[in-house]
Amino acid sequence: MAMASLGLESSELFIPMIPVMGFGLIWVLISAFMLGKMERKRLGVIELEPIKKSVAKQHEADLELAATAEAPDYRRPKLAWFNFTLTIVLMACLIIDFMSLAILFMIAFAIALLVNYPELKQ
Repeated sequence: MAMASLGLESSELFIPMIPVMGFGLIWVLISAFMLGKMERKRLGVIELEPIKKSVAKQHEADLELAATAEAPDYRRPKLAWFNFTLTIVLMACLIIDFMSLAILFMIAFAIALLVNYPELKQ
């Protein structure tokens, strides 16, 4: 709504917000670290009892059964680096104002879909 009322392009509104978003990310990480340290100090370290051998054997059997079960291949760990690179390229194109924001996102989304799910059945 602000873009339409001010007559701005999306990059004119998005690019100045990048440093603020970076500081926000840093603040969230720092505050999460500080809150975690305070909670650890408040709660202390919790020691767990060792499990019995019969329970351990049952747990191992459950793990073997779970390992043999066929799970859907939604995750793409082998393509993580490609997806990371595509994201970095997209962010660089957004910063240098290569094309319109909507067009860049559509192109990146189409490339990600074609690479991550090459068959229609997936």
